[in-house]
Amino acid sequence: MHVDLRIPPQTSSTEVFSEIKKVIEKYLFDNPKVKITYSIEDSNEPFEVDKTSPLVRALSFSIRTINKKPAVLLRKTGTGDMNILGRAIQAPIVTYGPGDSHLDHTKDEHIKIRDYLKSIEIYEKTILKLCELHAKIGK
Repeated sequence: MHVDLRIPPQTSSTEVFSEIKKVIEKYLFDNPKVKITYSIEDSNEPFEVDKTSPLVRALSFSIRTINKKPAVLLRKTGTGDMNILGRAIQAPIVTYGPGDSHLDHTKDEHIKIRDYLKSIEIYEKTILKLCELHAKIGK
């Protein structure tokens, strides 16, 4: 059996592995004729960015301005660049892109050209807004 666990940011993989080990040990104690072996193939700690960080504020502002509707912040689970890079450099990281995220990595994944072009505007406005926010913070 292969198990892929997604854990919330307030929990560490060490805590989860410890609990799993306790459950397996108890089961083996209660069922001495059963043999269970397990191994951990990989682990990656969860990562979450503060919603009030300048990066999140700049991106949210840009999405609101360009799309004329509020940005929707999602908690994305799983392993990705955010988890690895964000934790490694201890910096805010966001994921944003055009298209319907529910279709990501499916056979129906696609984006419309106008959404792609809007996303370029959003990135441009985000960079300008981020520079503005950093200038205010630096004063």
